[in-house]
Amino acid sequence: MAALLGQATVAAGPPDLASIEASNLHTVSWLIVQGAALRYESRGCHRRLDAPDPSPAWLGRIEQRLRETVEAAFVPDEVAA
Repeated sequence: MAALLGQATVAAGPPDLASIEASNLHTVSWLIVQGAALRYESRGCHRRLDAPDPSPAWLGRIEQRLRETVEAAFVPDEVAA
């Protein structure tokens, strides 16, 4: 995705502020949707009809990195013993 964003900017000429802001909003929105799709549970404002309850297995966060592709991984919270 990062490569596509770079190509779009070059093809259209130098970006203006509105184009940069729109691109940033689109990128962040896309990453939020991808993270929500990875989480198989309901927690906070994230609700799924097929998994209505929170699951202790999903206590943690989803980290994403935008490079040539999107790298995503679930990182469980460490529970104090």
